Amino acid sequence: PSNDEWTMSRHDSSRAWYVYPDGHVADYYFSGAYSVRPVFYLSSEIKIIDGDGSRDNPYIIKDPNLLTAEEKILLSPQLEDEQQMKDRGDTLRRFQGQVTTSGASITNDVNNYICFGTGVKATCTGNTDKYLYRIIGIDTSNNELKIMKREALDTSQTWGSGSPTWADSTLQKNLNGTLFLKAHSTYEYMQEGETETAWTKLISPHDWGYGDVPNDSSGFDSSTTSIQAYQNEQTAIKSGSNHGTLNETKIGLIYASDYYLSGGNSLMCHCSSSSYSECKKSWMHLSNNDTSSLSTTGSNPPTTFDWTISRLDSKYAWLVDGVGSMEPLNFGSAYSVRPVFYLKSGLKLSGEGILESPFIIEGVKE
Repeated sequence: PSNDEWTMSRHDSSRAWYVYPDGHVADYYFSGAYSVRPVFYLSSEIKIIDGDGSRDNPYIIKDPNLLTAEEKILLSPQLEDEQQMKDRGDTLRRFQGQVTTSGASITNDVNNYICFGTGVKATCTGNTDKYLYRIIGIDTSNNELKIMKREALDTSQTWGSGSPTWADSTLQKNLNGTLFLKAHSTYEYMQEGETETAWTKLISPHDWGYGDVPNDSSGFDSSTTSIQAYQNEQTAIKSGSNHGTLNETKIGLIYASDYYLSGGNSLMCHCSSSSYSECKKSWMHLSNNDTSSLSTTGSNPPTTFDWTISRLDSKYAWLVDGVGSMEPLNFGSAYSVRPVFYLKSGLKLSGEGILESPFIIEGVKE
């Protein structure tokens, strides 16, 4: 009898239906002692955070109000497939997508907006230049979010002087100094030292690798796909010319490959490529984030040029230009910068990640 199972369905005033061990349905008196398995409905708000539904790997569910930041981000359909990340040898699982623009209007946007510096939605959306950022991706090795400032911090910053590596560059020192991280009058939530703020404490120090990425078939030439660009850049960082690591530093910039990969895994964004206009549709391109940087004249305004960490050689560094291509320009050129940093794991997020309702980091005591 323990293999017989009651159902809800009644046969008549004295008998109910049950499932017999061989699979057929029969009826028996209410007094019969059979197995029962409770059935109930889950709220539509419940999120599946892991598993594939198989017996050996069942779905794991969680109340959305209890999701950690990494769990919430990993639910996004605009995050690239995990296998794509693994195939290129990466640990950063990235938001990817191309937007549609019409003047200052953007549609088909990628929902990776996050507020930093305030936990109040209205404050963030009412002052996007100060508080609004975008999530590049999640580092699956430690669950830290990599984020970048949505709008330009400054549109006239030089990369450096002489022949600096990223570690020695003026721009690196400025970003980790009074231009952004330390005692900045506009970004008062960014303070280090004795006056370190609750927000700065959320930034995880990172080891920023660097190296010269050549302008040929081993670097960012016209045949390079996004995946190849990433792999070539990693080779330069690990074993190329003038390679090294700037350890335990909070603020950096995007790598050239971050821009390539933000639009997809197969884009070619080099200046000699015929498809760089497709790269400009990437959610990351400055023109899709900061309309105040756009010039009213010309098709390639300098204010939309965006510096990267990536260096070509002892004279030039790579940047994203206004038409969407990657090109190297000399260190002394003055262009836009958007700070990039990592957030510590275990944060709690609310919001939807859209421009009107960005992710909000909960529980920060300002």
